[in-house]
Amino acid sequence: MKTYQVTVNGHSYRVKIGDLHATPIQVWVDDEPFAVMLEEEASASTPAPKIALAAASAAGNVNQLCAPMPGTILEIRVAAGQAVTKGQELAVLEAMKMKNSIRSPRDGAIAEVKVNAGQTVGHGDVLFVYQS
Repeated sequence: MKTYQVTVNGHSYRVKIGDLHATPIQVWVDDEPFAVMLEEEASASTPAPKIALAAASAAGNVNQLCAPMPGTILEIRVAAGQAVTKGQELAVLEAMKMKNSIRSPRDGAIAEVKVNAGQTVGHGDVLFVYQS
């Protein structure tokens, strides 16, 4: 595991990155766990990979998907009762004027959508609940 000091918009963060070959990649930002999935961007105008974030489940609850950062929910792409696959986009979250794909960390079915488009969320807020 590698540790880096990263500065974003004048704020400094300690970032630990787990196995880069794992899916999702485990990342800790100031000891806060995240699951990060990289996906190749198809457009030649943006050759860098996009980063899709999924916060680690709240208090170890694997049936909850939480907001990886504070922001505004722009779109909800799934509904309660819908089956989803690992990596499927569930929502779009705008944070720091950037659109972030919130993707499913696993296969399953959505039991409950806890947010609406236009809603502001905080880091760690529950966005989706999976069926057990």
